[in-house]
Amino acid sequence: MDRRIAHASALAAALVAGCSTTTNVDQVVASDAGPGLDGTAGASDASQDASVPDVFQDVGSVSEESGDTATWSANGSVGSDGAPRPDAMVSAIVSSGPNGGLCPFAVNVQFVTIGAPTGPKPVTVSDGSSQAGAIVSVACSVVPSGAGFNVQASATIQGVQGGSLTIIGYVDASGGSNLRGGFTGLQGQSYDQATGCTVSYTMNGQPVPATPPVAGGRIWGHIDCVTAQATGVYRSTADGGTTLAQCDGRADFLFENCTGG
Repeated sequence: MDRRIAHASALAAALVAGCSTTTNVDQVVASDAGPGLDGTAGASDASQDASVPDVFQDVGSVSEESGDTATWSANGSVGSDGAPRPDAMVSAIVSSGPNGGLCPFAVNVQFVTIGAPTGPKPVTVSDGSSQAGAIVSVACSVVPSGAGFNVQASATIQGVQGGSLTIIGYVDASGGSNLRGGFTGLQGQSYDQATGCTVSYTMNGQPVPATPPVAGGRIWGHIDCVTAQATGVYRSTADGGTTLAQCDGRADFLFENCTGG
């Protein structure tokens, strides 16, 4: 167990330099009915619970809202230099998706929960704050580049059932199609897709209620990594051999107060 957690920490460090790599968060298996994170229905894409857990402690403040449209505003937590600390919301699921028996999960498994994907503005947690007694670390940059933005973002929650989400790549006003995504949960299990992950500006299957959904220092959307490969988890193949497990990792996310704003 210690070896798997140590490997997961090393992976997160490789994906985002300087990001805290201690992993963990509550494990939740979603139900087998209703629309999933990508808005489609079916047993292979179970729905998520968008309610706000009652176990939050010292979470970051919710940004201002105006009617049914969320507005960007600085999170209430600040660092020693007086600048707002980065904050994040993550709701990440790993499931078989189109991978069938290559994935060990028969149902959707909640890998990471930080904050809550409520609307019109999610509950976020600031870097260094705690959720249910577990410390949250957030490191992110969303830097303008050409017609879009270079994104490096990682959010980690510590504890026995902790986890992390890491996103690296380039997006523009319409999203992105060639990013890297890393998912760690279930006491150190890691799934990583080095290229080909897509980002769209949706939450709970609907367009995010913020315009624009990405700007310098912030991004709000959904990532889908259909062929994320496991580290140290193998599955049997039809020819009698073995191969690394492969699953669909996906997440609704919001990163704010990042470098680049």
